[in-house]
Amino acid sequence: STYFEERWYKGTNMTQVEKSKEIGTLLSIPLMISALLFPVFGYAVDKIGRRLEFLLLSSVLLITSYCLFLTTASGMPLIVLGLSYAIFGAICWSALALLVPHKIVGTILGLVTILQNFTLTIFPMFLAYLTTKNSSSLESILSLLVNSVATLVLVCFVWFFDRKNKGLLFWNRLV
Repeated sequence: STYFEERWYKGTNMTQVEKSKEIGTLLSIPLMISALLFPVFGYAVDKIGRRLEFLLLSSVLLITSYCLFLTTASGMPLIVLGLSYAIFGAICWSALALLVPHKIVGTILGLVTILQNFTLTIFPMFLAYLTTKNSSSLESILSLLVNSVATLVLVCFVWFFDRKNKGLLFWNRLV
């Protein structure tokens, strides 16, 4: 939220309560877009496959959103971020079900959910530390951008590995 206070609301006559309400609304945009589009991308991947291409697109959109956060004070980065979340979520969970043995799908999904929730707990604290350390959200946005690039590298690695191992994530079903 510090980012929005710095970029959108600096020097306004709004009270802190008014700013907080508006920032809360802004922060809900990516989640709302993701919630609405998640089933659309899930349906698309069920019909056409190409999970890795969708993951690649999601990673590129994620990088784009954080670059936009650095260069603009508009709602566009939030929209792009929501689109990225929707694609990633729909593809990631279905890909896990394809890659792990049927007998342990529930266990793997549970472990990945633990990892996701742990990350969602720790990373905001890390970003808050960066923001308070420098009295600016710039390092926080840059760290999110670096993580996005790391995600793209990881997706490329998975793509390479998948191509060498029957391409299970390419097709819309197990072959």
